[in-house]
Amino acid sequence: MAEEINDEFWAIPESEEESTLDSDEVLQAAKKAFGISYFFPWQRIVIANILDSANPRDDVLKDDVCSNGRQIVLLPTGAGKSLCFLAPALLLDKPTLVIYPLLALISDQKRRMDEGGLDCVVFRGGQTDLEREENFMRIKNGAKVIITNPEALQNQN
Repeated sequence: MAEEINDEFWAIPESEEESTLDSDEVLQAAKKAFGISYFFPWQRIVIANILDSANPRDDVLKDDVCSNGRQIVLLPTGAGKSLCFLAPALLLDKPTLVIYPLLALISDQKRRMDEGGLDCVVFRGGQTDLEREENFMRIKNGAKVIITNPEALQNQN
C-alpha cells in the first residue's frame, strides 16, 4: 500500500491534460507578488499537491489519501518553505491558514505578504473584539491568508 502511494505521489503526468496545475500561471503569480523567477523541485511538488487537492479530478484524486491539501514541509531555513504555501494561496479561492509558533515570525511574514500585495489577516492574543471582527470581515471579503499561532487557536474568543 505504501509503495502504491509513493508511486502515485512521485508519478509525472503523461500529458498536460493530466495535471490540474498550470505551472506558468503559478510562477507568474509568484513572480508578480514576490519577485521570484523559479521554483525549486521540492517547491513544485508541494505546490502541485496543494493545487491538485484543491481542484481534484474525480478519476485521479477523489479517494486519494494524499489529496487532502495538507502538506508538511521540513526544510532548512532559507530553503523556500513559505513559497510552498504562498504561491498556491495566490490562486486558490479559499483562504490559506498558516500557523507560526512565534509572533516574530508572524510579523515578518505579514510584512512580506503586505509587500507582495497578498491580502492577509493576523489572529493573535491581545486583539480587541473590533480587530477580530475586522479580520473576519476581511476574510469574508476575500483575504487570501489567515496567519495565527497555536495559542490563538486555543482561545475560545
